[in-house]
Amino acid sequence: MEPVSIPDKLPILTINNEVLLPGAPMKLEVGSNSNQSLMKDVLTKGLKIIGVIPFKDEFDAIKKDDVGTVALLVRISSFNYPEDTIIVMTLGLCRFIVKKVLSSTPYFLAKVELHKDVYVLENLKDIMLPVIDRIGLLPLQYLHHFKDVMDNFPASYIIDVCIHAINASFEEKLKVLKALDLRERIAIGVPLIMNFFGNENELKSRLSPERSLPSIPGVSVIKFKNFPFSQGKGMQRPYLGDSDLEELEQRLEKSNLPEHLIKIVNKDLEKLKRLSQFSPDNSVLRNYLEFVADLPWSVSSKETLDVKAAKVQLDIDHYGMEKLKKRIIEFLAVRQLKTNVKGVILCFIGPPGVGKTSIGRSIAHILNRKFQRISLGGVSNQSDIRGHRRTYIGAMPGRILHAIKTAGTNNPVILLDEIDKLGSGGYNGDPKAALLEVLDPEQNMHFTDHYLNLPFDLSNVTFIATANTARTIPAPLYDRLEVINVDGYTSVEKYHIAVKYLLPKQLDLHGLGPDMLQLTDDGIYKIINEYTKEAGVRSLERQLAAVCRSIAVKVAEASEDTLPYIIDAEHIENILGMAPYYGEEILTTPSHPGVALGLAWNGRGGTLLVVEAKRVPKSKGHKAKLILTGLLGSVMKESAQIAFNWVRSAAYQYGIVKEGNDLLEKSDIHIHFPEGAINKEGPSAGVTIATALISLFTGIPVTSGLAMTGELTLQGLVLPVGGIKEKLMAAHRAGIKRVIIPFKCTKTLADIPSCVLDDLKIITVKTMDDVIETAFEGLTSVSNHNLLSSKL
Repeated sequence: MEPVSIPDKLPILTINNEVLLPGAPMKLEVGSNSNQSLMKDVLTKGLKIIGVIPFKDEFDAIKKDDVGTVALLVRISSFNYPEDTIIVMTLGLCRFIVKKVLSSTPYFLAKVELHKDVYVLENLKDIMLPVIDRIGLLPLQYLHHFKDVMDNFPASYIIDVCIHAINASFEEKLKVLKALDLRERIAIGVPLIMNFFGNENELKSRLSPERSLPSIPGVSVIKFKNFPFSQGKGMQRPYLGDSDLEELEQRLEKSNLPEHLIKIVNKDLEKLKRLSQFSPDNSVLRNYLEFVADLPWSVSSKETLDVKAAKVQLDIDHYGMEKLKKRIIEFLAVRQLKTNVKGVILCFIGPPGVGKTSIGRSIAHILNRKFQRISLGGVSNQSDIRGHRRTYIGAMPGRILHAIKTAGTNNPVILLDEIDKLGSGGYNGDPKAALLEVLDPEQNMHFTDHYLNLPFDLSNVTFIATANTARTIPAPLYDRLEVINVDGYTSVEKYHIAVKYLLPKQLDLHGLGPDMLQLTDDGIYKIINEYTKEAGVRSLERQLAAVCRSIAVKVAEASEDTLPYIIDAEHIENILGMAPYYGEEILTTPSHPGVALGLAWNGRGGTLLVVEAKRVPKSKGHKAKLILTGLLGSVMKESAQIAFNWVRSAAYQYGIVKEGNDLLEKSDIHIHFPEGAINKEGPSAGVTIATALISLFTGIPVTSGLAMTGELTLQGLVLPVGGIKEKLMAAHRAGIKRVIIPFKCTKTLADIPSCVLDDLKIITVKTMDDVIETAFEGLTSVSNHNLLSSKL
């Protein structure tokens, strides 16, 4: 680069209560009008060199023989923060003496003379560096800069930099700045430095002002044509001490790296040994090599497998979930017979709170492997999976290798939690695509993290994924997974889980015991049926915790004579307040015309879906229309349109209108789905919407205690839908007695718990005519176009 010249005429920046010393960096806040005018010229004229003169408290006019510091303007980093302030980063270069003030407006301009030290110390640098290294008290933020300056500036600057680093007072710094004679500067500065570092007799005895400093060969990065000192590059020293380097080298040797990687890593290690202590690559390369040394390249957990013991352990850890347990036992049995089984990625899909994560932890326990959980919810950057390249500031490895490092073995069980909630990526790459390599058994034996940039074998890792729904998992990723549906719990199953697991856990957490609190069976069932509405048991556990907290207060205040507290169904409402889901019983009673009850299924499990239909007077001069509300998805809107058009086509058939008339002649039709804040999507509400419309137009309420699900076609056929088990369990929880399902879903009833089927009457249908015959007593279609009267 072109050398920068220091002119003999300098614009002057005045500062108060701060002193810029040669070799020292300083951030200056420019607030006065004259200084701001100077900064504007700096920006417009591209000035790089200015003079800085300090004053005590108030700014004063500069005068002849004032001593200041030539400053290199490194960066103007901020404007108008705080108000009317400019932040300037500067580096002190050398002293100057004002010879003549040339002007004072709009800012000070002076003719200056650059100062050159006549007396220098030959061994000042060699004395001070070991002392500072040994004492170790120099603030960390100055240590690298201090050694950098000593390699690029004259050794006489060591006093200035040390005074700056020890945060001396303004008066002390000003004395050092004005000490133009180096011997005087040493006499002032050394006692301050010694006082900061402690009494160093060796330092004092080795100082010899009579010696001169020989010239140092080499050229610094920034060159100045008329800089008053010889400049050079001193001997580079490694950032790490010898013992640290030896320790790191030993760790790398013990990590048992694969043969083809040893040469690559050793090359980086040799590069680290040669790096200067102040090189920005020093810490980056050291962190990288430490990460390489920490990875368990050849450390594995010894797997133990006993299928019989596994069955017992699963039954101890989890109640119910028989289908899931059966598949896990099959998985473990195959591993027991063939230890190197690869390619099986289990994915548990089910509503929250049913035990998907805890099942993964149980598998790790049974296999005697380390367990790591990676939450993928909201991850939208592929670097979270594959890591950042080391060229980026703050680069770090991806979550996969970080989990393996934390586990300390190369064959842990890693649970990829909430895989269905991965972000879509965008500019930062798609994390779903990044997972393809991780989960593909043909590729993951050479998985390359961007940060590590070396292949790492993931084939020994057992991956397990969890999700609430398969709908948002991309097809290529879904294809690598073996999906196991984890269904919600019935009321009976929730009761056993509460008694066996949840209540003992909460009693222990709240310092209670069976001798202090006893919850009766009817009390537990009241909580299950009236205070929770979920497929899992998280809300149930929270309600049990609320009961324990309430009783803990009474136990703390009462005497032992009143123990234990027996809580039954009558006490629950006093503790938990009014039951939030008690009102669902209304849905099982006769409803108004135009209302039908459907069954829906989402990532949280099965739920009831109310459909309301109403005639609305149409606006004058406008055609009648169909209005849909309730936060509906596109498929749901299409289902509503299909259902409405089917009803229009069948209106005469069911005696709703006379032949040739239309339902939209005189009024709009409004269909609403309550709980408008909840997104609703899918085709399975088709028969429910059509039933609600038939009820509206005939004036006949739907039979009480009836819920339904099924997709409707324009021909009136009822097609199969998913989530039948979750929907039937939701109907059972709500007290529904009769449910209509598509005929082709009959086979799915084999997976329904018998306690649910015993309480429900399941009606299978093939067409919408079958639905209407069940939903409305006495309403039949017209044969040969002869109108039959309805119950109206």
